[in-house]
Amino acid sequence: MSPVTMDTITRMQNRLEAIAKRTHNKTNNRAPQRGPTDKYTACANFPTVHDAHPAAALDYIDVKCAVDWVQRPGEKLLAIPFDSEANDLHAHHAIKSKLFTATTEITKANNLGISGPIPSQDARRAPTSFLIYNLTVSQKDTLLERGVWSSTNLTFRVSSLYPPCPDFLFTISGFTTHVIGDVQQAVQKVWMDQLTHTFIRDTVNTFDPHDRPSVASSIHQFLNSMRIACLEIKTSGGELAPQFNIYSSGTLITQDDLWFTLRDFLASRTYTTSLQGDGDNKITPFHCSICHSVDHPRGLCPFPSIKGWNSPNIRPSANYAPTRGGPPKRGGRGRVPLPHLKRD
Repeated sequence: MSPVTMDTITRMQNRLEAIAKRTHNKTNNRAPQRGPTDKYTACANFPTVHDAHPAAALDYIDVKCAVDWVQRPGEKLLAIPFDSEANDLHAHHAIKSKLFTATTEITKANNLGISGPIPSQDARRAPTSFLIYNLTVSQKDTLLERGVWSSTNLTFRVSSLYPPCPDFLFTISGFTTHVIGDVQQAVQKVWMDQLTHTFIRDTVNTFDPHDRPSVASSIHQFLNSMRIACLEIKTSGGELAPQFNIYSSGTLITQDDLWFTLRDFLASRTYTTSLQGDGDNKITPFHCSICHSVDHPRGLCPFPSIKGWNSPNIRPSANYAPTRGGPPKRGGRGRVPLPHLKRD
């Protein structure tokens, strides 16, 4: 047998040490451990869920319940489940348990609470927003950072108790065209005409003289931020019936009443193109049963197309035609007035 040299011993030692070092950081062929949020769909920028009005998340909720929510300790957020399960009051206990599990898991909190909504006496349907309370600022920011949390067990979005005014204003239908530019010109022509100018002047004059310059500036910025999106709607018979959503930056309007005043006036105007004639305006013509946004039907909901989306999904039988009976217009029985609650 060949004698064992120091070189042989050194090479063997180095080899074993190198292998030991490599395997030390391995997990013995086990799959990498998943973090608590890995089960939720990750997305850099989720689509916006457009509400019907600034306090839409509190529709059908008893006023005393909303006031009690405001007084709960710590930081607070609203949790609005996707899909239609929350429309059934009998399902609210199970939803609370799911939300409690999910938010505790996401935030690693050990002292948060979940409160279910109490319907108002004249509510036409069940309220669908729940309260997350007793959060720290960091835990609140964690939930807001993603905004929408989708797992196979539950999907919900979080919102401030005082969200900004919505961007979505109304929809124009009745045009047999896909050319957004033509519709945009028609809208701009109306928003810049003398009637609109007079309306803005009169509206601004209702404010305290000290506030009028800033109010006028915010209104003009709001009108200038207008943008349009075309929805490729199909009727139940498969015919094309495009509709044009009108948006403006709601964050520029900080008073709810002013937003309603502007939205109602602009939606009451007639928008005409030389080739298409008059359009037909509708306020909140849709109510997506997936995300509950009012600017599209379930069949055009953008969430299910997100990579890694968990649930809910578009059913094969989804009808692309507009759905009626969505969130109530201003002054409807279902709207909960909260004049004593001011936005932060």
